This record gives sequence, C-alpha cells and structure tokens, in this order.
Amino acid sequence: MHFSAPHFSFIQEATSAPSVSFYDYIIIGGGTAGCPLAATLSTQDANVLVLERGGSPYVNTTKPRIENFISTLTDTSPDSFSQAFISEDGVPNNRARVLGGGTVINVGFYSRAETFFLKQTGLDEALANDSYKWVEKKLVYKPVVLQWQSAVRNGLLEAGVLPR
Repeated sequence: MHFSAPHFSFIQEATSAPSVSFYDYIIIGGGTAGCPLAATLSTQDANVLVLERGGSPYVNTTKPRIENFISTLTDTSPDSFSQAFISEDGVPNNRARVLGGGTVINVGFYSRAETFFLKQTGLDEALANDSYKWVEKKLVYKPVVLQWQSAVRNGLLEAGVLPR
C-alpha cells in the first residue's frame, strides 16, 4: 500500500519494498531524532532508509489535533498512533507508533533536561545548551498566551504552584 498524502510520496509500506535493497544508512525509528537525521543524511546524496513500526500521520490528520489528544492516547485499534505500556517501575504510559514519533501524540510538548541529568549521564552541558538554543530558534512554536491564560498562570505562580 502506498500513501498518497500530498508531497509525501516517499512513504511506503515495507511490504512493497524490493526483496533486496542497498542503503548507505538505515535508521530505525522515524521519530523526533530519526526523521531529522534521515533528512540531514539525504542532503549529502546518501541513500537512506527509515524504518518506522507505525503508520503515517497523513492518513488520518485529525488524530494529532489537540482536541483529540485523549482519544488518540486511549485508542487501542491496530492503526492507533500510540501504544499503551507499563514502565519497568510500574508507571502506565504511552509510546508513539507513528511516523514523527512522540511529537505526533504529545501535542508538541517540549522540555529541557535538567543540569543534574546532563552531568549524571556525562553529556556535554555546553553542547546540550547550544542544541536547545538551535531547536528553540528553528523548531519550537511558542503559542500566543491569551489574557485569561496568563491570569491563570500568574495566579498559580502567586499561590506557589511552580513548574518542575
């Protein structure tokens, strides 16, 4: 089956692929990291294959909408964009199974890792901060905050309810 979303003719079911193919790079997972990596590599004339276990978000464009957030997460049908699971420490959660990964099902929430985590894992803090700046400049959309929303936010802050 070939998805015919406008400008996305490159999306194909794995079953339609030739039995033997050769690629410079094979990327497992077409999520927030896999898709940009594939795009970057393909600009260097590399032959890139991205394998994603989920389907295309362009088949049903109503699922990723914010008003369908809960129904998308609770959908247990075979073509669902999310899959429920329980983490090793017993916390119920959902993981994406759709091209675009978690950003398709999490309404685009974005957060930075805490400095403690960067240090604990041995990651380069300066590089991480530079990366955050690039992502926030190029990719992150900051919505317009309406007057009532800012009043609620300010009221919560004044009452001592702080983001973690």
